[in-house]
Amino acid sequence: MLFGAYLLETVLWLVATIAVSIWATRVYFHSLLALRIGKAGKKQKDAPKKRSDAPPVTILLPTYNESEVVDRLLAATTKIDYPSYDIIVADDSNDGRTMRSLKRWREKGKLSVVHRSQRSGFKAGALNNALKFMNPKTEYVLVLDADCVPPPDLIQRMVSRFSQGDADVVQGYSELSLNSSQNIFTRSQRVSSSSYYLVDVAARKELSGFIPIFGNAFMIKKSALSRAGGFDESSITEDWALASSLAELGSKVFFDETIVVPGECPARFGSIVKQQLRYSEGITRDTKNHVARLLRSKKATAMEKFDYLFYGFGAFNSTFGLLSIVLSAFAVLISMGVFESLGVDRGLILGLGLLGQFALFAVPVYLPLAFLFACSVALYREDKLRELPWCVSSLALNFIMIPVIVYGSFRGMVLKKGQWARTPKTGEITSNGSTKKFTSSTYSSL
Repeated sequence: MLFGAYLLETVLWLVATIAVSIWATRVYFHSLLALRIGKAGKKQKDAPKKRSDAPPVTILLPTYNESEVVDRLLAATTKIDYPSYDIIVADDSNDGRTMRSLKRWREKGKLSVVHRSQRSGFKAGALNNALKFMNPKTEYVLVLDADCVPPPDLIQRMVSRFSQGDADVVQGYSELSLNSSQNIFTRSQRVSSSSYYLVDVAARKELSGFIPIFGNAFMIKKSALSRAGGFDESSITEDWALASSLAELGSKVFFDETIVVPGECPARFGSIVKQQLRYSEGITRDTKNHVARLLRSKKATAMEKFDYLFYGFGAFNSTFGLLSIVLSAFAVLISMGVFESLGVDRGLILGLGLLGQFALFAVPVYLPLAFLFACSVALYREDKLRELPWCVSSLALNFIMIPVIVYGSFRGMVLKKGQWARTPKTGEITSNGSTKKFTSSTYSSL
């Protein structure tokens, strides 16, 4: 795998290994930085002071056939402790159960429902349509996904963050905890999500890098949303597209890990595949569409531009990961002499010296340990080290998803449009190994 017929394979292998090693090294660095930050909950106990002026807030709730979770969402949202806020449900549902639930809530007079009979622009289209019915006095817009359960002090905490700096967006921590112990898939995703928020994003915040918007549990100034042109209806990842537009304008996203909003994990393997496919395709396409403008922007910092390139094409870079895994497996077999009977000398790999030895070490050892270290740091930061064994299943699930992410990224690079894939919600809440459905008495225990 070094000379002659194996020259191309060796070059590809070494390039892929170097790319994977750079990525893994950054994970190690971010993990150490996150470890230095300390425990995630140490600053969240202080209740924010209630402001006498209480700037008006509009909560947007995009829904699409959410019969299993819509009552849970609205029960929590209508109990938010804040003196001046409106709730608009941006509904695209076509199932009777969801629409009947929304009708009952609307008749209570606590919210408005803006219903569309067609789904043009998907979630972004529903949100833009709802903005037309917003209170003109609104100063801040809060977006919550249907599967989350916002805490009563959510608005007060987010509004108080705007007074502490120059942020145009406050992004909370979407903790995938409601059904996290439902099965091996939900446990694995919760650990992986924790490492993303509490290690990767937390470190980027410390380094003043690019902070994305996650589509849920974020509050944005109405003026900033207007400058960005609203939500991009051509995108299937409208949150990444919005963050891209804001970065081009020099607007800042403030990630606050102490603002925790519980939500659901996809509970089935097929749902995870569809979700990851949409993420990888949409983010790659949006990055491709925005990257030139962002790089030319004089308002975006050099670190933000670097982060945007590094992570925006991160899904596409999974191609290197997949290639490195496949060729490394082949290289290991060669180095073990498995193909000697076919005339393939094991010296082809060992002859690479230190470079070859590291390449054999990078994918099977260096990369997995980076992921496991990041997960461990995240669990330490939120005092949940008891979930440490699930780091292994999370690693396995992430490796299984690599071909899906590669396929999605190629779609994002080649195709001009994508198709929205809804992630089904179960409405189930798991605790101590038991599972229950939401009832009106359940909310107080969350």
